Amino acid sequence: IKLASLSKKSRELVKPMKVELKVNVYGEDRHLEIQMNSGNTETWTFKKGNSRNTEITTRIERKDTKNMFIDKWILSKTKSAEFYPTMTETIRCLTEVLTCLVFEVNIKANTLPKDSKIGDLRVDECSNLMIIGEKCMENSELAQILENISATKLLSISVPTNSEFKCNPNHFKCKVLKIDRRGGWVTPQLLFDMKCSRIVIRDSHFNLKDCISIVWRWKLCDLKKHEKFEFMEIQLKDAIKNPVIPKELKAVEWKKNKKSRNRFYTLGHPDWLDCQNGFDIINEDEKTLATILIYNGGHDFFFGVWSNLLHTTGGIGGSSRP
Repeated sequence: IKLASLSKKSRELVKPMKVELKVNVYGEDRHLEIQMNSGNTETWTFKKGNSRNTEITTRIERKDTKNMFIDKWILSKTKSAEFYPTMTETIRCLTEVLTCLVFEVNIKANTLPKDSKIGDLRVDECSNLMIIGEKCMENSELAQILENISATKLLSISVPTNSEFKCNPNHFKCKVLKIDRRGGWVTPQLLFDMKCSRIVIRDSHFNLKDCISIVWRWKLCDLKKHEKFEFMEIQLKDAIKNPVIPKELKAVEWKKNKKSRNRFYTLGHPDWLDCQNGFDIINEDEKTLATILIYNGGHDFFFGVWSNLLHTTGGIGGSSRP
């Protein structure tokens, strides 16, 4: 497998396969689920043995003519670690040589043993990365996961973290980032430096001042460096009864100029947000419009950029959208 991964000729000989991989890490076991385009599924379970041996259990699920599943178990076998590949090497072979795609990686943090060596698991690219847990996760473990596993579509962090945790914002470059456990490590500056298109944070420690500081950074920034950003939704620490938007932002109520944009902001089909009570601001380029909205009884803060540019420059008044 190691030689095949490095062989250019082997890549040319093997035709692309429509196969998706799913990685599950629960406790000491690591499961690699292989989903064929025929509907058949094969699961390989990697168990850590001693320093010289690795144990694998393979489960094959196949469909018969009536579309019913037939389970076939292959008993656990112990292989020499020198000849038997690790899970990371197996994934590398399947993705680089056989052009398979890693669809999802699921990591259940609470079940990881102290010597889990989660840093050994490397996935260059996957669609979705889900980190789940109820107890606070070790800073080093979370940092290793984010550094070694790159998600392109969804990164979901549903595990408590320490406020001392630090991470390079360049590791956050997926389309959708979801964080639904309070973590003091998430700061306005870190959020702004991330390369994610859509950011959703629940149970945050943010107040209105924190959120407005992000808006200020966007208003004054060079949008070429943040062209992927679409919107962020943040559940505030405490509900805001009478929100005050700084006058210096030159925000204008949409109700006073309904030609500037649409009333509804699309969060992703089929979800949308009613922004009729929002405040609109313009970036320094005088063309890009964004909306601030505090809704749900003052509990949630929304900031979204509109995809279409304003027809006119110099202010919101009199502008219209295509």
